[in-house]
Formats: sequence, C-alpha cells, structure tokens
Amino acid sequence: MKFLTHPNIVIFISGDYCVFHETLTIEFLKKSGLIEKSLLNVKYLNYVDKSALISKQELSREYLKKVMPTAYRYKMPIMNDDQKINYKYYEDSKDLLSKMNIKELVEYNFNGYGKLKWSNLFLDILDSKPRGLINVYVYLYRMAKKIQIEESKIENQETINIRKAVWNLVEIKRFIDVLISSNDFLAENEESINRVIYLIQTQEESKEKIILNYDYLFSLYETFLKGKNTNKNLVLEKIININILGIFIEKIIISIGNTNKQLGIIYTDKILRNPISKFINMFELNKSIRNKLIEETDELDFILNFYHKLKVEIRANYVNSNKKNKNKNDE
Repeated sequence: MKFLTHPNIVIFISGDYCVFHETLTIEFLKKSGLIEKSLLNVKYLNYVDKSALISKQELSREYLKKVMPTAYRYKMPIMNDDQKINYKYYEDSKDLLSKMNIKELVEYNFNGYGKLKWSNLFLDILDSKPRGLINVYVYLYRMAKKIQIEESKIENQETINIRKAVWNLVEIKRFIDVLISSNDFLAENEESINRVIYLIQTQEESKEKIILNYDYLFSLYETFLKGKNTNKNLVLEKIININILGIFIEKIIISIGNTNKQLGIIYTDKILRNPISKFINMFELNKSIRNKLIEETDELDFILNFYHKLKVEIRANYVNSNKKNKNKNDE
C-alpha cells in the first residue's frame, strides 16, 4: 500500500483485473497453507457456508477495492465496427494525416489506382481493443507519412508509382505481421495463417513474392473441427476471417500496382477461385436463412457485402439454437 500512495506522485497501474484477482487469490491461499487441491473446497467455519477458495477469492476482491478503488479505474472498451472505423490516435491541426481515421488511412495508403473497394468485413481482422488497434493505426500512419514525404519531392507524380515504391512486399509482410499480432484470434492461429499467407524469394532477380495459399484453408477447417470448439458455424467464421485477411492482402497488393509477378495464389484443384463463397454455403442454418445463400462466384466485393449482412443473421441463428439445446438439456 505504501508504495501506491504519495502526496506528490500520481500512480498509474495498467493490467488485467482478472490476472490481479487470480494472483492475489493464489497468494492468500499460499500464505494460509491452503494451496493444495484437497484443501480448496473444505469449509473451515461452521457459521460460514463458504469453501477456503471462495473465501480467498472474496478477500482478494475486497483487497483490490482498497488498493485500486473502483472510482479511479478505467476499463478498456471493446470497440464496435463504427468505433473501429473512426479510430484516431491524436489530431494535429498542422498534420492532415493525423485527422484521418483508420479507414481513411487504409484508403490513403493503398488506393493509388482506386481499385481498393472498402468492405466493413475488413474490420473483422482488426482487434476490438484500443491496445491492439493502435498498432495497426500507427503502422499505417507511419507509412502514409513516408508517401506524403516522397510525394513532396516529385514534381510530376504521374511518372512514378510512389505507393508501390514505399509499400514494397517486405513492408506488406511486416504489415501482415502487425495485423496478426494485434488481433487475439489471428495471433492464436499465427502458425496456421503463415501457411496461408507467406513471403518467398523468387529465382528471378532474387525478388520477393507473396503467396496466398487458399487451398490450405480446407485443411485448416478440418483441423479446427477436431479442436476444443467443434461448433461448425463458429469454426467457419474463423476460417472466413482468415480468408478475409487473404482477400484484404490480395486487394492491397493489386491496388498499389503490383503485378502477378509479386503475387501468387494457390487455389484448390476442385475450385479455381477464392473459396469464401463455398465456406459461406457450408453454414448450418435454418431454412429462411439458407435460401439467401449464394452461388460460388468470383465477384469478391459482392460476396464480402453479402456476408457482412448475413453474419448478423448467422449469429442470431447460433444464439437461438444454443437456447433450444439448453432448454432440452434442462428438461
């Protein structure tokens, strides 16, 4: 306590409340000699209907109220799509780039030829917490600053593709790594994603090439189904999120003017197109929603918009089916 209070110093403590609570509970159990599993559920007081574990959990909560009063806590928000789009770090009246939100920074960086059509589904590959989102924002801002500086040096901007020069494939791969490490789901599956999206050295002039191995998504789908969460619809959502990451990377590479020499796409032999529409059609849905599913197509912008609208109904369908299963179990 004495280290957290001082008349002339303001103390900031950053961390996960659950971790603090768990750590304190374990510490109190250790000090009382109750850390062994056989002792945790024992009730030591006749007039209190609580086990040792419950008592120490309550004690740790009360302790945290004392050292970190709830009135002075600030909880990091979980951001919705609108908040993600409008996310900014700071604004400087002299810096036009600082006034851009994250969507505008994406468009500024990659929309050199106007080919990058924004989809709100791209927000699914961004973290929902400010701590994760800020890393993507800062990287995009830094690269936008490079473009701005390079543009100021060139009189005839039509003779050179500045974005292609600034966003070489090594920088794009770094951006992919930032996207993955900043998103909890993507970070947990980084090893698998790196088998879907990866950078290789080509024999031609030792240049780089980004490979999008959509074929591996089918193997990944089977692997996820065998995991702890075997709900088919939730597994499909995860696979489609990785698929959307691939589509986003494909679009930014093409939009800044890179040719097929810098991009390699591996499709499954059975489907010589992006598999996202096939995955969408694999959802287990009620009949009214299933009638809305689409034929396999190459029109990625149409598919992304379609899935964005359908996703709300898919999740509602999943919640309703869970309630029905729970009611059956209760009976």
